[in-house]
Amino acid sequence: MTDTTSCARCGTGMPFPTGRAARKRFCSDACRKAAWRERHRNDTTTGDTVSDAVVVPTASRDDAATPGGQHRCPHCRQPLAIISVVIPADGAIVKPPEVPPMTPH
Repeated sequence: MTDTTSCARCGTGMPFPTGRAARKRFCSDACRKAAWRERHRNDTTTGDTVSDAVVVPTASRDDAATPGGQHRCPHCRQPLAIISVVIPADGAIVKPPEVPPMTPH
């Protein structure tokens, strides 16, 4: 006999999820989406408000360079080249050329 559970939204009986689906709570995508809409029905967030929340990035294996000094893009995982350019202090000051004064004809 197979164990059964019920959908968290509509209560329909469904087989007890196992393996990768062990967290499954809804009988279908329609029930899952409807439950999300019900939970967020009274959300009043609009695009023109500014959040006071501080976003702290989670640690990932790409936070530090690999032993070879290689970083990876957090989105596409492609290798990135991190290039540092150091300009000496005296090289950062550029003197414009002097323009001779105009003489009347």
